[in-house]
Amino acid sequence: MSPAHRRATAAAGIAYVLLAGVESLDILGMPGPDGPAADVVAAYTGNRALLLVQALCGAVSLVAYVVFAAGLTRLVRDAGARGAWPRLLLAAGIGGPLLGGIGQVAQFVLVSRGPDGIRDDPQGALDLHAFDLRIQAAGALFIALLLLSAGVAGHRTGALPGWAAGAALALAPVLAVAAVVALASGAAAKGALVPALALHALWVLAVSAFLALDAYGPAEDDAPAMTLARLMYGAVAVAAGLSGIALLAAPSTTADWFAWGLAPAPLAATIGGFYLASAVVYGLGAVAGWRAGRVLAIGILALSVPIFVATLVHLEVFDMGRLPAWTWVVLFGVFGPAALLVLAGQRGAGAGTEPDRALAPAVRVGLLVLAAPLLLAAVALWADPAGAGDWLPYAPPPMSGRVLGTWAFLLAVVAVWAALRGRLGEAWPALLALVLFPAGALVAAARAGGDLEDDGRAAYLAVLAAWLGAALALAWAARRGPGTATSSPPPRSSRTAP
Repeated sequence: MSPAHRRATAAAGIAYVLLAGVESLDILGMPGPDGPAADVVAAYTGNRALLLVQALCGAVSLVAYVVFAAGLTRLVRDAGARGAWPRLLLAAGIGGPLLGGIGQVAQFVLVSRGPDGIRDDPQGALDLHAFDLRIQAAGALFIALLLLSAGVAGHRTGALPGWAAGAALALAPVLAVAAVVALASGAAAKGALVPALALHALWVLAVSAFLALDAYGPAEDDAPAMTLARLMYGAVAVAAGLSGIALLAAPSTTADWFAWGLAPAPLAATIGGFYLASAVVYGLGAVAGWRAGRVLAIGILALSVPIFVATLVHLEVFDMGRLPAWTWVVLFGVFGPAALLVLAGQRGAGAGTEPDRALAPAVRVGLLVLAAPLLLAAVALWADPAGAGDWLPYAPPPMSGRVLGTWAFLLAVVAVWAALRGRLGEAWPALLALVLFPAGALVAAARAGGDLEDDGRAAYLAVLAAWLGAALALAWAARRGPGTATSSPPPRSSRTAP
């Protein structure tokens, strides 16, 4: 299977997981197929725009799943698989989405009826909702068949690594049993099926990541820790990019779809701009070497640990009956230990043999100067988030203010690290972040400018503009300035650095 086809299959698998995740934002809070009609009415008379987006994402995710299944079929066939297993794999990959498409029609009918139509016919809404859930349960049987076929064919041919084939074979009966339980007992549908489908989504994501890395030449000699780093940076880039777009598009409706009601709107939009900036930085980092990757791992550590602590302190703001809240807690709980594993695994690893250039002393001093107010802002926002309303054109509540402060802490940490290391190869992610983050904040100010308080708006925009100008000057000086070119020592082995 060519690298291009591997990348296409990986992209389809990742797209499926992301789109299905958007569709399932409220899956934990949705009523079961035999629940009271009043609950179904309440579920489908909320944010109609969000319901439509979720239904559309669900429909497109089915197409992505067909492409992913077709790619897996080609993968095992090119590896020598013959007989019934490849045919079953493809049939399951098409049959499941076809059933899912029938369920999507029921969702579209419910959304198209509008709040008034649903209230006028609550029993009809319940019947359509129950039909959709039972169709999904039946579709899960096809997913179990796909896992079984992929596991057998992938194991026999070596087309899939042992962990992927083994996980598929272990998960197939679990999903099949969950589907049967869900079909037989409406009350148990959610408890049986949702965890099994979540495990299946993780499997699709892991296989897609394997295919993407396998098709990327520079990653062939990565050590395991560097592979983990690339996966983590790619996950950050995708999740941050989607979250950033959503926060900038709808900063006033975060209570409907975000992990918690991130407010006020200007702060939500600002964090959305920060997410987009980090998506660019970590997306580039995912295809870079360890020289740049080290500072990105330190950045994840600086962000994830304080946010996880803030989450535990302010757990009351999260609705743990919703998937976004659990996703937030799990991701920020996992990213910190993962970053530590990367740093420990790559400790002492070479950064490559290509020449690097020392930063000019003025650039290193400039980085420290920029880091100082960022660190002060981080401390102030953590110590007294409400008091930040005295110097921000909006008043952040405790959780939101501390999250904003943690982003400032991340930037301060990577700026200090870049200044101390003093090499362009390690400093460019920090310099890029210092440019993109104020740019993202200015975009957010333009998006939610009407909600900024008049008192302090001009000063706030001036500070962001000054920050952006100073960061651009530092980046230009770092790239053009007179630095000493040196070659890094070779890596300890071909498995320690790309």
